[in-house]
Amino acid sequence: MVISAPARSPQQQHGAGNGAGRPLADKARLLALAEQVGGMGHWAWDADTGAVALSAEAARIFQGLPPASFDDWMLLVHPADRGALRARFNEAAHERRGFECELRTHTGRILILKGQPEIDGARRCIAVYGVVSDVTDAFATVRTLHDRTEMLDLAAAMANLGHAVWTRDGAVSCSSEMARFHGLSPDEFCALYARPEGRAAAVAVADQARYRQTVARAFDQGLPYEIEYVMAGARDIRETGRPVLEDGVFVRYLVAVQDVTEQARVTRALSEMNRQKDRLFSIIAHDLRSPFNSVLGYADLLAAKAHELSPGKVATYAEMVRESAACVHGLIENLLAWGAYQIRDGSAKSEAFDLGAAASEGLTPLMHMAEAKGVTIRNAIGRCEAYGDEALIRIVFRNLVSNAIKFSPQGGIVHITAGESEDAGMLRVTVHDQGAGVPPAVASALFDLESTVSSIGTRGEKGTGLGLYLCRDIVGRHGGVISVESAPGAGAAFWFTLPAL
Repeated sequence: MVISAPARSPQQQHGAGNGAGRPLADKARLLALAEQVGGMGHWAWDADTGAVALSAEAARIFQGLPPASFDDWMLLVHPADRGALRARFNEAAHERRGFECELRTHTGRILILKGQPEIDGARRCIAVYGVVSDVTDAFATVRTLHDRTEMLDLAAAMANLGHAVWTRDGAVSCSSEMARFHGLSPDEFCALYARPEGRAAAVAVADQARYRQTVARAFDQGLPYEIEYVMAGARDIRETGRPVLEDGVFVRYLVAVQDVTEQARVTRALSEMNRQKDRLFSIIAHDLRSPFNSVLGYADLLAAKAHELSPGKVATYAEMVRESAACVHGLIENLLAWGAYQIRDGSAKSEAFDLGAAASEGLTPLMHMAEAKGVTIRNAIGRCEAYGDEALIRIVFRNLVSNAIKFSPQGGIVHITAGESEDAGMLRVTVHDQGAGVPPAVASALFDLESTVSSIGTRGEKGTGLGLYLCRDIVGRHGGVISVESAPGAGAAFWFTLPAL
């Protein structure tokens, strides 16, 4: 670009020789220093000649020698951006308006170029002047911040963690995860909840008053708070609020919420396991000791006075010893089964098996018990394919039939049947005895480990309740249900469902 300077008088020329030009030189050096410090260079393009002039900083930014022409300048621009840049200069020249664009250098650096046309009296563009700055590092910083924000958002989503900010002057902002908790977009959340306690509407009714009071007091007084509550939709939420002070003045409030539903579920499950463990130890401490005491008591009596007792008395005491030992054996069998089951994390195998054969094998240990009482067991289950854990289902059969024998009268019959359930894809298995039946008040608590309900068999047999609880747990793990149907004097029908093959 050619720039002509006005002619100078001889005095001016003489003054220049005496140092009058130093201020201009100093200003040029200061301008160059300012461009270098600010990372911004200036340039000019002459519309008539096509000449281009770049300051030293502009040439450094373009990473090339100062170009003599516009075409030379384009060689310093990335090939993919040259067409767009030429179009911008044409717009400036013909439409006489400024522009700003992003482009890349031939080495890939990112620049921001701004230009402004110079218009003469004839409304003709005679030149375009402008500035250029290298924003590569700034863009990289923005990308890094964006990536970190994305990472934080991802971490928040994985941790079910959301946050929001309320300022004292009424501004609201929130994360996408916080908005998602409420089934809203961030804009909807900010418009709906002008104050933190307004979110009480999204809290379960039972916790709304406590939530509103806690959060409103903390926000108004600039106090921290922590609260746990149930959100609408039965989700467990842990929330923390913290005030932010600037120069000792409360200016905004940060709130973080976390969905702890799964943690709460695990906590409740652990609590339930501890409860069951305590109940199990109670059973072991009480019910296992009692029959052992009976065995030892009658054994001591027989050992001390067998020679004084009649054969009938000896036989009676021996039978009592046998029954007590059988009670102990049944309890230990269930304890061992329960322990092995828990070692496997309560998981049931999933494989095809013959339900009729499983029932027969489960009954084998009970045949002597039935014969001693004159009870007939009729297993009407033929070959029937089921799906599940055969070993666990045998435990269910053994417990249900053992109970049926226990409550059957002398000479009674226990029927075992199986057929299609009302639930699609399920089998229904029934064990029906001819005992006195189960009272409704007792039936509702039979499968609860916490229940203290205990019934005495027709020959004084005792039970612990662990067997039916174990049956309920096993059947539940198979996706089935277990229940009892009974009428006074008509016996009891215990039934359960499990998947059919």
